[in-house]
Formats: sequence, structure tokens, C-alpha cells
Amino acid sequence: MLPPTGAAGTSDEQRREYRVRGFLRESFALGDPTLLPELCRDVAQFDRKLAEWQALGYARVAYLFTAAIERVAHDAAIRMVVEALLGTDRWVVWGPNILRETPNAASRWHVDLETQYWPSVTVAIGLSGCSAQSAIWCLSGTHLLARTPAWSGDDSDTDRVVRHARRAKPEVGSPEQFEAFGDGRFYVFDARTWHRGDPGASGDRLVLFLHYQPAVARRVPLVLDYIRHRWSREAAPYIAGPGAKPTTTVARVPLREHVLAVAARLR
Repeated sequence: MLPPTGAAGTSDEQRREYRVRGFLRESFALGDPTLLPELCRDVAQFDRKLAEWQALGYARVAYLFTAAIERVAHDAAIRMVVEALLGTDRWVVWGPNILRETPNAASRWHVDLETQYWPSVTVAIGLSGCSAQSAIWCLSGTHLLARTPAWSGDDSDTDRVVRHARRAKPEVGSPEQFEAFGDGRFYVFDARTWHRGDPGASGDRLVLFLHYQPAVARRVPLVLDYIRHRWSREAAPYIAGPGAKPTTTVARVPLREHVLAVAARLR
């Protein structure tokens, strides 16, 4: 069962909200917040890896598992929510990433490239300096759209992006942030939902992102470079949940990504 969102909330209502909106508006408390200090110390490993890749000119995300990340991935409160949304207690968690502020491409409206092809339940855990104002913004219902956000290069060009979404889905609402987010709390969303970070409110915060899939799903290939659309047949780092027997077959990289990779080389 999902934790209730309020006195009148029910698990069925929350599952329906997730299917329709692409996220649950309310955040939840971790079952065990004692891991937060250790998780905050782990950010140094992500910083080092990002610095290495940036020095080589790669546009990659640092996906790393640490002992603390493996433990928080099995947090009882997270499992309760994720398993209810996935409809199974057999899952894998992939692609852990600790992010600092978002004065980067994530502050523009976007969808996560991997989850366009391999849908996952994405969990964002507040580690340090987090508040409701530093949570990401989401556009309800856009996870159901085949198109991607259109932006002019201006991070704040929200009106244009909303109009773009409403041309395909008129019922798309206004941008929303997650309620009651803070350190030791987490929120969940389908990263196909159009979303963006808030560079004006996320200057000193640390957030850990985890992605959960049913264990029977094919593994997500590792993206080597987002700008050049370069993929590896190697799976993005993952661990299996209790009792899961995950397939180790990596999904075929979509033809569209091969075409985009060729186009990137010709630019």
C-alpha cells in the first residue's frame, strides 16, 4: 500500500494520479534518514567522475553505486511507494546520480533520454539543503506525449513550452513543484514527464536520483554522450531488489538514436 497523501487519500487514488499526471504531487519521508550524512559524503565521488569526463569532453551523467546508496535504494518507505506504482516487488534500481545545483541543461524543460525508451519510476531523495522550492517542476500529463519539449534556449521560457505541450494535449496544466519536499524526503515521477530544475532555488542542495524498473524489463544501455547520442551496449549500473532475477540482456539501442548519432557527427 502507498502512504496516504492526506486524510482522504487512498492508494488507488495515488496510483490513478501517477498514471494520469506522471507524478505524485506530495513527497514522502524516508523510512530511515540516518543515512543522509553518509550519502552527502558520497557526492565527492560523483564530482570526481564528472570532472574526469568533462576534461575528456564527454557529456555524461555520473552513475555510481556506493554502500550508502545501495542501502537507501532498499529503504522501506521508498519500496512501499515504488512497488505499488510498478505493481511488483521484483525490481531493479539503476543509474544512481547525486546532483548539486542545476545551472545547466537540466534547468531547461526536458525528458530523460533513457526513460523515453525504457520507462522507470524515478525517485528523487533530498539529502541536503532541500526545500519545496528546490524541487523540480513538472508538466502534468506530458509523459503520454510522443514529442519532446520545444524551448528557445531561454531557461525561463515556460509559456512557450506549455503552449507546445497543449497543442498535442489541451488538458496539460500549469507547471507544479512537489509538496513538502525537504531533506530526508523523496518524491516520485515518470521522467518522461516534461520537467526542469529550478536554478534560482537549488544553489546549495544535494539530491540523489534513483530509477526503478520491473526486474523482467530489459536493462537500460549506458549513455556515453547525451549531446552526440553515443550509447554503449553495457548496461547502466544497476542492482536487483530482494528475490529478483533480472534479465541481463541490454535493450537494443533504438534506430532513432543511431540516426541522431550520425547527424551529430556531421554537424
